[in-house]
Amino acid sequence: MQIVSVTITENKKVSFDYYKLSFCAKELEKPVAGQFLTIQLPLTHNQILRKPFAYSDFYKKNGLFYGSIIYQLRGEGTTYLSSLQCGDKLSILGPLGNGFPSPIINSQSSNCPTPQSMPCFSNYKQVYCISGGVGLAPMIFTYNQLKNTEKKYGYKTTLVAGFKTHQHIPKCDKIATVAHLCCDDGSRGYKGTVVDYLKTIPLSRLKESLFFGCGPLPMMKSLYNFCKEGEFPLFLSLEEMMGCAVGACMGCITETHTESGYQRVCKDGPIFNATLLKWD
Repeated sequence: MQIVSVTITENKKVSFDYYKLSFCAKELEKPVAGQFLTIQLPLTHNQILRKPFAYSDFYKKNGLFYGSIIYQLRGEGTTYLSSLQCGDKLSILGPLGNGFPSPIINSQSSNCPTPQSMPCFSNYKQVYCISGGVGLAPMIFTYNQLKNTEKKYGYKTTLVAGFKTHQHIPKCDKIATVAHLCCDDGSRGYKGTVVDYLKTIPLSRLKESLFFGCGPLPMMKSLYNFCKEGEFPLFLSLEEMMGCAVGACMGCITETHTESGYQRVCKDGPIFNATLLKWD
């Protein structure tokens, strides 16, 4: 991880309350899908702690490194963030945490640790990336990363994204064309939740499938129950309030089936094997 001053190249409203912020720098450590960064906001806006955001994209072009995040207006911090313009500077710290399992990740890499019970991709024919709301950011990155290698490793990648209404669907990253869309009110795509949609897929088509997910806790719990019933492996990206975001303050612990009973979302996660988490 590194602290870097980056230059904003884009910061635009892409839906009812979602924004996409892109940035670049001469030197940036390459993240993998599932990792996150933190942004330092001005102390004058009562933002003492850095704010965590999942990477939604990362690439290199013309000698510069580019990254992006997708964020939702939720309070004073993100409201300030939405006011920034192209050319403004930001201090980011990243990449942080572990990443989603991937056939191209070296499980021995100290730069990007992998979650517990790393799956063998040769055992699966399909990978489903499931998102709810702002959980789309890490899932669109994961989908794109896996899509680039699916032919080489022999699996198919599917993105299923859920939103409250069509107004919340971000108009970026070709989401409307690459994802199976679900809206609670039926205003776009499937009417219902992402798990409701998954239940319409014949079990015969879900055999040898691996699931990744990120979204609100009720959605992830529902996805966990769906995968538990079908005996599908599931890895989830957790969202928790963070203090230091590097594992020192123990401010983002979650209950797990481990010897200590707890793990840090920022350091041991944010990606967890769903069976390791306590749901009751």
